[in-house]
Amino acid sequence: MNAVEFPSHRHPLNLKELSSEETEESRVCGLCGETIKETNRVYECSQCDFAAHLDCAENPPSLVIERPKFHEHTLTLLPRQVSFTCNACGLSGDKSPYVCLECSFMTHKDCIDFPRAIRINRHHHRMFYTSFLGSGEQTCGICRRKMDGRYGAYSCLCCEDYYVHSRCAVRRDVWDGIDVEGKPEEEDGKDDLEEFTIIEERSLIVHFCHEQHVLSFRSQYEYADDVCSGCALPIAAENFYTCQECTYLLHERCANLPREITTFLHVHPLTLCPDDESSCGPNGPSRCGSCHLHFNGFSYRCLECKDDNIEFDIRCSSVSEPLLVSSHEHPLFIDDVPTDEIEEAKICSGCGLQGPKYILSCFQCRFHLCMACATKGDVWGGVEVMRNIEEEDNDENGEQSYSMISDGVVLHIGHKQHHLRLEDEYTDDVCSGCALPIAAKTFYRCHQECSFFLHERCANLPQEITTFLHVHPLTLCPDDERSCGPSRCGSCHLHFNGFSYRCLECKDDNIEFDIRCSSVSEPLLVSSHEHPLFIDDVPTDEIEEAKICSGCGLQGQKYILSCFGCRFHLCMACAALPDKAKYKYDEHLLSIKSGLEDSTGGYLLCDVCEKKIEEKGNYYKCFSCGPVLHTNCAVGSFRHMRPWMSFISLGHEYKVVRNDWTTQLRCSNCDNECHEPLLLVSTTTTDVTIYLCSSRCFTAYVPV
Repeated sequence: MNAVEFPSHRHPLNLKELSSEETEESRVCGLCGETIKETNRVYECSQCDFAAHLDCAENPPSLVIERPKFHEHTLTLLPRQVSFTCNACGLSGDKSPYVCLECSFMTHKDCIDFPRAIRINRHHHRMFYTSFLGSGEQTCGICRRKMDGRYGAYSCLCCEDYYVHSRCAVRRDVWDGIDVEGKPEEEDGKDDLEEFTIIEERSLIVHFCHEQHVLSFRSQYEYADDVCSGCALPIAAENFYTCQECTYLLHERCANLPREITTFLHVHPLTLCPDDESSCGPNGPSRCGSCHLHFNGFSYRCLECKDDNIEFDIRCSSVSEPLLVSSHEHPLFIDDVPTDEIEEAKICSGCGLQGPKYILSCFQCRFHLCMACATKGDVWGGVEVMRNIEEEDNDENGEQSYSMISDGVVLHIGHKQHHLRLEDEYTDDVCSGCALPIAAKTFYRCHQECSFFLHERCANLPQEITTFLHVHPLTLCPDDERSCGPSRCGSCHLHFNGFSYRCLECKDDNIEFDIRCSSVSEPLLVSSHEHPLFIDDVPTDEIEEAKICSGCGLQGQKYILSCFGCRFHLCMACAALPDKAKYKYDEHLLSIKSGLEDSTGGYLLCDVCEKKIEEKGNYYKCFSCGPVLHTNCAVGSFRHMRPWMSFISLGHEYKVVRNDWTTQLRCSNCDNECHEPLLLVSTTTTDVTIYLCSSRCFTAYVPV
């Protein structure tokens, strides 16, 4: 066919062999809008700049669709590259839409044939197509992303709040490809098959999986150590059925499993099968297509697919959305957003498995569970009996940091020379472990009155931990196991003394962190933000904007914690700030806050330095009396150092002292007034006293 006529073009199109130079040129098909490339034959118009693929010219798309399924007007093909948003699915397009000339309606070619009524494996009712959802906040029941009510979608007429994106609803792994419009709703029901026949009300039944004998109902626990023939889990303290003639046992809930189910695991309905119908033969182990663990007992199988491997154990088959587990505070949903559409791979928070086909995720935070971890224990009926992963990990962190001498008396690795006694009286002293004020009801004090104090929580710190801060385990080290003088935390970069966590495997002695940063775990809950925070290690060059600490404005930190629901970040120094702080002119404790709450448009001044409080930063406030302080004016950058500690640096002896002078001191480095509650003072030289106002000035100061 050397020439073709096409109704949308007034000239005939002639077949042309392209030269090598013409093949390299970028041309666009005038019929489908796609780029013409990697071909040496096209149809083109000799009178104007028009070209078309061979297939498009010989089998052109319909120019007009008279009666589309979901639109009341005729649709006309616009055969060119043009940017638009499809009214049928809400996604953008860049070529050859079908348009309605009467109402500015535009749609992808692939969206024209959306079915009006379908069954999906993620919901138990039929879903109906609607061209307009309307206003309101809707979330897709499949991908969990927000929906735009201006565009077409599928909704459930029985449930008021279940909606699905058009494209999500017709995915091959969600929809079986059958349009149920006009078919009776009763056909959606499961096969009229009973799980068992009742011989005597509840007490005697014949189950289809054990038809040779009658099963008797039991509520006693003499069989507690035996396992269920359906799920292979222990009978434990549950109601069950037992066979009087053999060792066949069934949990009551397993006996009541439906013969047919729909589940996100497969596009077709699955049928309950006993052992003797499994692919491996009688009593042979199968392998679940979801968690990939071998099992015997009941299974759910697809009887429509010829592939015998479409088989799942009943634990995975019973998982539904939302899934509640005891190891996480938020509900989990099946997460089938392709990995290439998100910033990071989905890694199971339970076992570390990366990229499983089926994974359940918390869409509020970075928590994922593979099916094997999600189905450990009993998940039927929303019972939360999964193990607490965080508690197990903490148990594995090693031995306690002290030995018990007697009730309330311990010998701690950080103070081996004397015993420590548990006290319950108030003290103004600071903890020798974290250098923060004791300010607690119970703490440990040295038996010999040598000014060694420990918070009860600091005394209970494990000797070894694993943390995102370093690849190796970190070991708890007291002062006397470190180099002389203050250390500098490798995470928040503040100077500190007291306990630290160090890497004993790396030769670099700088792998050291203070105990507050070392104790940060995910998710981190802080009083200054309503959502949980997670370590954010996505490289800055892979995201649109730099991550700036919402507390202090610091940018480009190695370690930063982020809220993935909003643009809130905290550097480690701000994340480890104490929730409460003491101000010498206030009888109450100050509470940390983030962001000013003054709705009048005014601003607040710090009661110490009398400078403006930043609108979006952290600050401390007394809600009884009203004082407001910058974080550095309240707790200071030397907050991790004990007062009256002495050390030598660059030939000068420094002492950590409280800033309680009656006159205002000036920093020897920056020449600004010293407002922080702790200072460094050096009187090594007789002619001048050195005052350093902050950790930053101490790092930068070079003695004369």
